[in-house]
Amino acid sequence: DKAHICATIVTDALARSECDRVFDEKNPRGEFQFPLLPKEPTDNSIEKNITLPRNLQCVYTFVAGPRQRVKLEFEHFHLAGSSESCEIEYVDIYSELERVESDLLSASLGGRYCGTVSPHVRISLHRVLVLVFHSRAREVDRQFGFRGRYSFIPDTKYQAGTPLGGEGGCSFLIEASKRKKGAIFSPTYPGTYPKNFHCSYLLKGKAGQRIRLFFRDFDIYFGGEHCPYDSVTIFDGPTTSSPIIKKVNVAFGGAAVCGLQQRTEMYSVGTEALIHFNTTNPAKADPRGFVVEYEFSNRFVDVAQLLHGQKGVTHMRGTECDVRVESNRETTHYIYSPKVR
Repeated sequence: DKAHICATIVTDALARSECDRVFDEKNPRGEFQFPLLPKEPTDNSIEKNITLPRNLQCVYTFVAGPRQRVKLEFEHFHLAGSSESCEIEYVDIYSELERVESDLLSASLGGRYCGTVSPHVRISLHRVLVLVFHSRAREVDRQFGFRGRYSFIPDTKYQAGTPLGGEGGCSFLIEASKRKKGAIFSPTYPGTYPKNFHCSYLLKGKAGQRIRLFFRDFDIYFGGEHCPYDSVTIFDGPTTSSPIIKKVNVAFGGAAVCGLQQRTEMYSVGTEALIHFNTTNPAKADPRGFVVEYEFSNRFVDVAQLLHGQKGVTHMRGTECDVRVESNRETTHYIYSPKVR
């Protein structure tokens, strides 16, 4: 009957590894799923279970066009096992591939998923993303499987400035002479960012300018108070030898920044600042990274004029115009309102 014919066709196709799929720029957006059946049964006679060959593997390859990236969003995800033990069936995601021909055995694994918690949004680092479904199950319930949507998006927003080269291709020079304000997106935002990765952003203003940094979104893996794993560090100058900006509040209580923060701003003292983003290979997590807006301006308070050369009065690094007044004995200090330019 119709049910057995359908099941036979599906099983034979899977046995021949014909469950592999390639999605390219000919169809810039669409849907992917497993099993390769309609989302809803069209006939009540269709059997509930699907028989699969042992050690099934299905490879879904997504190839975007030039200057594009792949974006995956899961709508349904229900596989055997739990996130702590992916043994019977699971999905592996490779989002850092540079070429279709890349060897997956030596490629960086972006994540392994099973159970009912779907992967976070994924965006490829380059033009290629590969999803591999593994199963040792002999029979699969129709409700098990996954479904999602893919699209190919422009990669322009990830090009923060002039590329500086270096390993990973994630170092940029951002100059006020080319753009007064803009935004920096972490490499695959809002998708889960790559592991064991490094990015640097050098901001250079014009004479008399300061730099304002505003973190519109910030989600970095939190591994402890001092950020021993993934972190963002902001230097108040052009090199890692420059002083580190410290925002004196709960969100930025240390030199490096990690965890989940929202809507925090800081200022450079001078015309230059350096942002370092470092990731490691922490426990299973899907943090999305950050978006930081920047602005070069000579309208921000001039730090030298703010202090008026007074001893014991210092500017609080990272703020626009906050000062600290200290004294070891009875003295007189003056606090001046800043001159607004």
